[in-house]
Amino acid sequence: MTLTDDRDEAAFFSKRGFGLTIGFGSRPAILSIDFINGFTDESMPLGANLDSEIEASLAVLDTARNNSIPIFDTIVRYDDENLQDAGVWQKK
Repeated sequence: MTLTDDRDEAAFFSKRGFGLTIGFGSRPAILSIDFINGFTDESMPLGANLDSEIEASLAVLDTARNNSIPIFDTIVRYDDENLQDAGVWQKK
C-alpha cells in the first residue's frame, strides 16, 4: 500500500485507532528503568553525571512509597560469570 500524502497517512492510522487519548488508569505505578551504575557513574564508558535526574527520581520514588504506589525496577542480569550471555554489551 502506498500513501500519497500526510492526510492519507493520518486517515490510515486514525481508522485503526492510533492517536486516541487513552487516559490514565485507576491504579498508578512507577516504572524505574536503567538507573544502573553503567549509566549513572560518569567514570564508566557509557556513564554520565545524572545527579539531578537521580535526585528527582528519588523524590518520585519516596512519594510513591509514602502513598503505597507500586514501584517496578528493571534490571539487566547476566548469568554467565564470563559474561558470555551479554552479547555486545560485554565489549562496552
